[in-house]
Amino acid sequence: MEGRRGVAAQQEARFAKPTLMEPGRCWIYSPAALDKAPVEPRRRAGVVRFQMWKVDGLLHVHGACAATTLVLPVYTSDGVGYPALSSVLRTWKDARNKRWGLFRQYMAFALEFADGSLQASEAEFPNFQMSDEGKRLDKRFGQARCQKDWLYICDPDEQST
Repeated sequence: MEGRRGVAAQQEARFAKPTLMEPGRCWIYSPAALDKAPVEPRRRAGVVRFQMWKVDGLLHVHGACAATTLVLPVYTSDGVGYPALSSVLRTWKDARNKRWGLFRQYMAFALEFADGSLQASEAEFPNFQMSDEGKRLDKRFGQARCQKDWLYICDPDEQST
């Protein structure tokens, strides 16, 4: 039994660990995870490279192939007390917040252009902006745009759900 665990641990160590995931649906890798190891290959996986940053209480997500940037408010009521951007997404995912849904919709749309064979114009991209609903924005832990890419990988059959 110990031998099997050792082999599994060695194989796991060869690949980057997802920063956030919905098992069988999507995997998100931070730049730090991607610097440590390559991503585990997945059959039929859709891949979107994107950059993410937070300024003045707004989380910005820009797909490498996207014509527009997703901008979502981060509220103090979200209770994200950690500066890692993945913790914002994790909080929304765990709470089944509509901002997690908007993030996934944006990625689904960006996925259509991810292979580079199509170029989306700004007019073709849906408006993924969301109002701040009058709530107090969480302006802590602001980060300038980082030029390092994050990676969003999904099972195309699960992307629309």
